[in-house]
Amino acid sequence: MNFSKKIKLFSFGLILGTFFLITFLNGKKLSCNYGPEARVINNLKQKKWIFENKNLAIDNFNYIDFLENCKVVFNKSDTSKDSCKIYFLKGIRKYEEIIISAENCIKSVKIITLKN
Repeated sequence: MNFSKKIKLFSFGLILGTFFLITFLNGKKLSCNYGPEARVINNLKQKKWIFENKNLAIDNFNYIDFLENCKVVFNKSDTSKDSCKIYFLKGIRKYEEIIISAENCIKSVKIITLKN
């Protein structure tokens, strides 16, 4: 098989695969979270948030927006537990002054501390 025939066959497969992806996966909310930080944040987004201290001024706190603008500090986090892992989340951009300690359990996320 000569080189030009290989290129034509490869191009046909590429076009067919692209058509398949566009046709069948169009409109689906798919994401690829490869890094550990992205996986933790995606996991926290999908759970119900419970605030331990009701006295905190969190009336207008949008935790989804915060999760999109935060970093997980793995050095301070306790991920060795089997049941509920504790993660420290440090805000960036407009949430720079907020640090959250979150206990990530199976069905919910319990906010232990919220520092401004």
